[in-house]
Amino acid sequence: MTNDHDQTPGQDQTPGEALFQKLGKGPTDADFELDLTGMDLAQAREALVLMLDQNRFLPVRSILVRLDKPAEGGGETLFQPVGRMLLEARRHGLLSTLSLLPPEDGIGYRLESVGQPDNDGPDFDPHDPD
Repeated sequence: MTNDHDQTPGQDQTPGEALFQKLGKGPTDADFELDLTGMDLAQAREALVLMLDQNRFLPVRSILVRLDKPAEGGGETLFQPVGRMLLEARRHGLLSTLSLLPPEDGIGYRLESVGQPDNDGPDFDPHDPD
């Protein structure tokens, strides 16, 4: 059995696959896991906002955010809207790192909270693009 991460880029890979592997590399163990599988966008947004708000007051934590795999035949998934919300949270200083999960570990993100106990930073509003 081979590990795709051990392949050198360009070895039986398209450039997109090599880039995805590079972006997806990183540890998949975490202090906390937020499972958004089976949720619609409104539920996922509420869960993300709650998690991000609570983590502002906790020590630094690594968090896995898990999402549903795309349905056969395509269709909308939470991958893009959740990714946008997480990027916005990072932009507002609520996350220190954000990366994709490696493909073999499923669909989702790995992130690390800033976790400053005295953080009274800006409120995060997933509806506000700025």
